[in-house]
Amino acid sequence: MAYATSNPPMRLFGPLTGAGSIWQYRSTELGTAVDAAGYFTNAKDLGMKAGDMVLVFESTTNGMRSMGVVSVTSTGADLSDGTTIGSTVNSD
Repeated sequence: MAYATSNPPMRLFGPLTGAGSIWQYRSTELGTAVDAAGYFTNAKDLGMKAGDMVLVFESTTNGMRSMGVVSVTSTGADLSDGTTIGSTVNSD
């Protein structure tokens, strides 16, 4: 599954200019897919900047990763591999 601009990351907190924003992204995609170079194709339009943080919630595993924005270009953002904060598959 690829990124859809109809489900963009949401900025939770951050300065009006410069880096340092915190973003939230919820998807069925695993963090290993989200950290692919250029995954967020509209990152520049959204206002993402290198140095921002993205909290990725993986609905298929009920897990979360914290990823840093490494770079942003007109074609997308490159995120770090991230740190897994939690991952528990719901067996209900």
